[in-house]
Amino acid sequence: MSFPPHPRRVFDFLFVLPPGAEDWRMVSGEWDFPVGRFSLGVAPGETWVGLQPRYNTADLAGFIDGLRKRGRPDVAIRSAGKSREGREVPVVVVSEGAGAKQPVLITARMHPYESAGSFAVEGMIKWLLGDDACEFRRGHEFHIAAMVNVDGVHNGLSRLTDLRGANVNRVHAVSDRTHDAIRALVEEVRPRLVIDLHNFLEKARDDARSTDGEFLRRLARRLPDQSRFGKRWRQITWDVAKISDEDINWCHFVAREYGGVGVMFELPWFRRSGGDMRGLGAGILQAVLRTHAE
Repeated sequence: MSFPPHPRRVFDFLFVLPPGAEDWRMVSGEWDFPVGRFSLGVAPGETWVGLQPRYNTADLAGFIDGLRKRGRPDVAIRSAGKSREGREVPVVVVSEGAGAKQPVLITARMHPYESAGSFAVEGMIKWLLGDDACEFRRGHEFHIAAMVNVDGVHNGLSRLTDLRGANVNRVHAVSDRTHDAIRALVEEVRPRLVIDLHNFLEKARDDARSTDGEFLRRLARRLPDQSRFGKRWRQITWDVAKISDEDINWCHFVAREYGGVGVMFELPWFRRSGGDMRGLGAGILQAVLRTHAE
């Protein structure tokens, strides 16, 4: 596979998880289009190497199993439905106490290769279950679909559910069971706030995109500073009224149908570890919730 030359999409880095290591580390190399060259010191044992850190269906199953074992009354695990290949589309529900709640939907891995979303979701859930988030658990009901496109992740795809499948990040897509599941989840929850997590391959910026320009301007003041990773936040406001039917995503849909706020984040891996991405997820969720509460 070859890629067109692009100053911000130079594949001169990859990620390595050595035997016994707890986190991924980035390794720099040389880019001579269309070939990247890297020199690695590999210890005996199993070493994982990838364009991005791995987070597959087994990793998610382990994380969810850990949540179940904690037995917390404010955490429930459910399924949004099954994929074409019969995999459950898992949803973690976090809420505390009775009474009226604001529904919040958090989604990741609409596009299978974008593993940053899974790490960020882990960080979000860890923060949500801590003491600092008590007021938000009591006032909200969080529905967290940490890996929407389970078949695509399992089969190592880029954007679709299978080779001729659906782009589940679009409201209007080809017929597909995973797409049916996410649509049913959105229509059931009717969220007032949607947070959708992605990661493109840019190096020098993170994106925050929203259906509400004023909300986005206020949010930008709270987003975690990422300058130590050589990145800056770019803000993009969607004009939902001008978006064609074929390009409508679930953030747009919630704004149109329910009057809610949709926020999408692009969080590239360059210079980050898994721990960094989990921390960024926690920081983003705090920023979004506090801005939404104003």
